[in-house]
Amino acid sequence: RMLAASTDLSKVIGEGIRNNSPSDKIAADAYRSIWSQTTRGQRDFQAFGGDFLMAQNVNILRGFFSAFFRVDLPIWGGFLAGWPGLPGNIHHETWDRRLLFALNLFTKMSNEVRLAMMTYAVKHTATFGPNLLLRSLTPPFLFGSGPLDYEWVPPSTTTGDEEAKAEARRMIQEFEKRLHSTDKAPSEAVDSNESVKEIQKEEELVMAGEVLDMFPAPFN
Repeated sequence: RMLAASTDLSKVIGEGIRNNSPSDKIAADAYRSIWSQTTRGQRDFQAFGGDFLMAQNVNILRGFFSAFFRVDLPIWGGFLAGWPGLPGNIHHETWDRRLLFALNLFTKMSNEVRLAMMTYAVKHTATFGPNLLLRSLTPPFLFGSGPLDYEWVPPSTTTGDEEAKAEARRMIQEFEKRLHSTDKAPSEAVDSNESVKEIQKEEELVMAGEVLDMFPAPFN
């Protein structure tokens, strides 16, 4: 299964490298080449089967595998193959094929195994919701098809809080105007302690605005 998946994976990575794509885009394309909606639906069904078996005692396990290997070889072999392109996998790639396989297997089980599987299916769905087992066995209009295939989105070229930066720039401009007007009229220079403190406070805000531009969004 890993070797079958590596074909599409290596192709996507190779194309990304040749096109000088960003590493994040290559990683996203690689993930999508492995875990599409189709493969995720099949994987959810297989994961339920594995979880069920791990929770059963030896008698249920014997009964299950006795029924499992009475299913036609191409079908149970395709379930174990479990990946597009491998022999027999065509019997499990779509929800209706998986449902047909489940019903076929269910008819071959003993009542004890049937009860154990139904009980576990209810428990599994109550724990994880209908978006795993039920979605893998039903048409999309009932429970959807799962999350869309992952698409890489280029990061924003804007860093920081633009509104805060604009406010800081306005304060800087106003402060510079006041300094300029003070230079032009020395007789009107600030001479009171309160005015000096006010200008010092404005200078601190100016410095804060300049520092703000130095940091990206997560830090401001």
